[in-house]
Amino acid sequence: MIVDNISIFLYNNAFIHKNRIFLNRNQCSLNTIFIIVNNIYYINLIMFYKGHFGKQRKNDDYYTPRSVWEDVIDYIPKDKIIWEPFYGDGSSGQILRDLDVHVIHEQIDFFDNNLGEVLVSNPPFSIKKQVFKRLKLLGKPFMMLVPCNTVHTGYFHKIFEDRSEIQFIIPSKRIHFLKHVDGCIPEGWKSHSNFDTTWVCWKMNFDKDITWL
Repeated sequence: MIVDNISIFLYNNAFIHKNRIFLNRNQCSLNTIFIIVNNIYYINLIMFYKGHFGKQRKNDDYYTPRSVWEDVIDYIPKDKIIWEPFYGDGSSGQILRDLDVHVIHEQIDFFDNNLGEVLVSNPPFSIKKQVFKRLKLLGKPFMMLVPCNTVHTGYFHKIFEDRSEIQFIIPSKRIHFLKHVDGCIPEGWKSHSNFDTTWVCWKMNFDKDITWL
């Protein structure tokens, strides 16, 4: 509750500072302002509860189709221990095992563990900034499937200032991820994505910096 109270205080003050001219013009009392802002805050807190402080959001339950793993299997080293750190429904680990990959895929916290020799995953998109920071800290080769616009963000450029070891694998078509609710694909769900993705790779030492599938 201490964190929530601090957040409310900062949120209120930021809102008031940003909208002080409008509020003064309409002669809103301080008490009314805080009631309004508190309501706005709690609406946002409910909507983004798991993502508010960099945690994974519920709407990140989109999983990678088997065909996507099959497309990149030749680029995942078979002589290394692979860590697929984001468990989801567990299917990606099973698919990789079916494809003869020595993979670690367990329900453990990525940010509290350090396993394997190479990391390969489709990470939760809402925390990809934190994921890339952690990956750089670990210093291990990785392949991460993320939206294409990730590489245009300021944080990505800052984390990977030395771009000499960054490479890309470009899917042949738009990937339509599998939506899960309570561990199951909703009835009538039609897989559809409105964005393109790419495999961002680091220290993988491929022959080409850009590989087109």
